[in-house]
Amino acid sequence: MNITLKKLKLKNFKGIRDLEIDLGKETNIYGRNGSGKTTVVDAFFWLLFNKDSNDSANFEIKELDEENNVIYGLDHEVEAELNVDSKILSLRKVFKEIWTKRRGESEKTLTGHTTDHYINDVPVKKKDFQEKINELIEENIFKIISDPKYFSEVLHWKERRKILLEITGDITNEDVIKTNKKFEALRELLEDNDIDDLRVAFNSKKRKINEEIKSIPIRIDEANNSKNNYDFKQIEKELKQEKMKLEKIENQIADESEKTKEISELKTTIYQKKSELDKIRYKKESEAFKPKQELESSLSLAKNDLEEKERNLKNLTQQIERNKNAIGQYKEKITNYENKIKDLQDKTDKKRNQWRLEKEKELELPHDFTCPYCKQELPQEQIDEKIEEIKLNFFEEKKNKLAEITQEGLGYKKQIEEYQEYIQDFRNDINKLEKEINEMDTESIKKDIEEQKNIVDNLESRIKNFAPVIEETDEEKRLNKEIEDLKAKVDSVSDTNLDDLKAEKVEITKTIDNLKEKMSYKKQNETIDKRIKILEEKEKNLSQEMARIEGQEFLCEEFIKTKVDLLESKINKKFKTVRFKLFKELVNGGIEPTCEPLINGVPFTSANNAGKVNAGLDIINVLNDYYGVIAPIFIDNRDLITEIIDTKSQIINLYVSPEDVELRIESKEMEGVK
Repeated sequence: MNITLKKLKLKNFKGIRDLEIDLGKETNIYGRNGSGKTTVVDAFFWLLFNKDSNDSANFEIKELDEENNVIYGLDHEVEAELNVDSKILSLRKVFKEIWTKRRGESEKTLTGHTTDHYINDVPVKKKDFQEKINELIEENIFKIISDPKYFSEVLHWKERRKILLEITGDITNEDVIKTNKKFEALRELLEDNDIDDLRVAFNSKKRKINEEIKSIPIRIDEANNSKNNYDFKQIEKELKQEKMKLEKIENQIADESEKTKEISELKTTIYQKKSELDKIRYKKESEAFKPKQELESSLSLAKNDLEEKERNLKNLTQQIERNKNAIGQYKEKITNYENKIKDLQDKTDKKRNQWRLEKEKELELPHDFTCPYCKQELPQEQIDEKIEEIKLNFFEEKKNKLAEITQEGLGYKKQIEEYQEYIQDFRNDINKLEKEINEMDTESIKKDIEEQKNIVDNLESRIKNFAPVIEETDEEKRLNKEIEDLKAKVDSVSDTNLDDLKAEKVEITKTIDNLKEKMSYKKQNETIDKRIKILEEKEKNLSQEMARIEGQEFLCEEFIKTKVDLLESKINKKFKTVRFKLFKELVNGGIEPTCEPLINGVPFTSANNAGKVNAGLDIINVLNDYYGVIAPIFIDNRDLITEIIDTKSQIINLYVSPEDVELRIESKEMEGVK
């Protein structure tokens, strides 16, 4: 689809009162700064998309006076005649003010705006108007094929990259593998993983392996340090000698076993005799101390009774104190209410006196009745009316005043009666509390406590002085003699040599155990040596694995660089002058996606204006072919560019021309401004 702008009309639009432009294949618009060149472009954009050329919908299109105030009462209109594949299409929009005369007002006021839409001079709804434009070209496509700088400066790099990949298609992993046989090693890995995921996985594995490699020498040192450097041959020799000593001692102990058996039997008999003696003594002492136990039981009961009486006395004393405090509070309240009653009685007396004085008041008439304006005496009829009015007012006021005083006095009386009731209630409460105090007999309780204390003291004295008489029985004497005889027999049979032999055996056994413990480290050292060998082997294997992964990682980087070169080459073949950088190298050696247009190796943003415009036209030519639509191109600051590349699109150049106060239009097909 080829869209060209044949005619553009502006009426009361952003400072241009009335302008009609006929446009050709290439049209030049001349004017000094502020003369309205950009307004022409804004008008066309507003007509199509309701925005200005800067993509802003919030801009003022109304006419302004010399003081920058809006000029009201004007319609603002833009009309364009388009050639769409050799068919003429007329589009027109009129922005109007809505003036309304409200009820009760003499003049109309501005209450809003409306926009009328026309297609081929036929009024249509806004929705139908916009649908017609969308049939011609989408707004986002129009922007990138009508402004040479929009694609490279306004559009986000991700969106630029997306469009380029849509145009050319992406490079597949298979495309890269076909370029070099060495990439075959990655084919299987790339079936389930993205190349970037592989690089991340390789980095992760390298970190883990490197950490393990670093830790192995430390672990080997720790293992070596944990080994014990004993002379195991010498230890084995000493262990053999000590075992021979132990065998000799055990033989000597065996010879003494018969004596040991006899002594054991004698000691068992002694133990049995002592147990029998203890039972006899326990039974005898229990009987002797029984009276004391009875005294202690009586003492415990007596102390419990004493504590109970003391608690009762304490509770009674506290209750008396609480009653006294309550009585004191009631007396304070009585005094307080009596003072209030006295104040109210004083107020009542004052009201009574006030009522009497008010009752005794007599009417006093004025001596003369004159007109306040002319100062002449009033007619007798008016004087009589005035006197009657004064009397009525006087007696009414006196009546109301007496009623008010009476009401206040009755209020005081009611309060006095309430306070007197309160006082009587408090006095009743005081009498009740005083009666309770009088009924509380603390003296009798104190007397009971003293008597109970004497009982406790007597029992404690008897327990303290208790001395049971315990005499040894004939049975006890017999058992004691038998025990002593058995002990003497044990002493006569015992051979201290056996104890010495056992002690020596213990020492030899300790020595043997110590030597065995040292010998156990021999096996431990052997285990440690095996562990060290395993660690050294693991270190070797990890180093080999690290080398293998680094080789794969390097191959991945070559794969990515090859893919980058293929993709950039594929895309750049589409363009004549501009080139695209689709990836940038990072400090760590990696790459990340981008989409930066280059002009002779210089980034688009750093190129001069002419370079930017021609590069933009090159991009638009490719976009025209891809989208299948051609639209007018607006080139600003065309005066700074000597030459532009060929393009199929209609070109509208905006020249800064200081000598042109008003817009001047030149077209290759026709010239002039109507």
